[in-house]
Amino acid sequence: MDSADLESVINVCASNWIAPTGANPDALRAALEAENIESRPVWTPLYMQPLLADCETIGGQFAETRYAGSLCLPLGSNLLPENIDQVCAIIRAQVR
Repeated sequence: MDSADLESVINVCASNWIAPTGANPDALRAALEAENIESRPVWTPLYMQPLLADCETIGGQFAETRYAGSLCLPLGSNLLPENIDQVCAIIRAQVR
C-alpha cells in the first residue's frame, strides 16, 4: 500500500482526523508507537466533557461513535511520501 491507496483504507475527513475502517484505535496506536510514530485520540466531543455534562444535547450518537473509533495520525508539511507509506502499511496491517 502506498499513499495513493490511503482513501481506500480510511475515511479521510476535512478536519484532518481519520477513522480507520475495521481497526481498533488502541491497537493501531500501539502499532504506530512501536514504530516511533506519534498518534493520539481525537478530541472528546464537547458535550462529553465535564464542564458541559449538565447541558442539554441533541443527538450525539454519531459523535460518540466517531470519538470511540478514531485516531489522529501524523499530519504536516514535513511528512515525506515514505513516511506516509509507512503509516499506511501499519494501518493496512491492523485492518486485516
